[in-house]
Amino acid sequence: VLDLTDGPSVPDAGRFFTIGSCFARNITQFLVASGRQAETYELAEDLNSPISNAFLLDILRRPDAERREILAHWLRRLFPGITDVDVEGVTSMKLASIDDLGARLARADCVVMTLGNVVDFFRDDTADTQPLMEKVFPKFIALAAENDLGPNANAASRLKKQGASLRLASHQETREAIGACVAGIRSVTTAPIVITLSPVPVDSVLGLSGTLKSAIEVDCVSKARLRSALDEVTPELRAVHGPIHYYPSFEIVR
Repeated sequence: VLDLTDGPSVPDAGRFFTIGSCFARNITQFLVASGRQAETYELAEDLNSPISNAFLLDILRRPDAERREILAHWLRRLFPGITDVDVEGVTSMKLASIDDLGARLARADCVVMTLGNVVDFFRDDTADTQPLMEKVFPKFIALAAENDLGPNANAASRLKKQGASLRLASHQETREAIGACVAGIRSVTTAPIVITLSPVPVDSVLGLSGTLKSAIEVDCVSKARLRSALDEVTPELRAVHGPIHYYPSFEIVR
């Protein structure tokens, strides 16, 4: 079950960095308890999907001016009444957070990325053939900015008013998201990447569009889509980005 001969090469005093779903925090806690150096990138639970992480990590690999332009654009779209002063302030805070993420990734000797689920907010006014980054609504901005701007209306309602629908990513969108996450990580580090599918189940599907009726069904489809998309895209990612390993957390637990 476990590939102990071709896993990542990490020094005994090597530093691990975990990112992705809430499961990343569990892995960090285990590594620290085992005497390893490890830290995680803390995200609000509502931000934890490879779709939202793809948006964040895609920004990470872009030039500073382009980062600022993207963040300012989405702040103005999602918060129509926002002042120029607040746009500048929140954008600067987000940029500092992105810079910190890049620095922490760069220090790692091994990066562990967990995949949680494919439930996210998507634009209704885009075609299936458009790139993922043009279809997804950036929860990294919409949800996190709530705290930076003070009390605001519910973020999910805000997104829906802007034409977003809550649904599962398609198989192709999931492939794109995983690829964007890996490309973003690779833009700042050559350390080996370990990808693992979180066994933590989806526990709420309130407001989800589509034919699936329960969290149990959504969880099954979501995990299956992630696992099969990852299996397909991994050879391509290895060819472009170097060492990428898989650890079967989901399979072991389920």
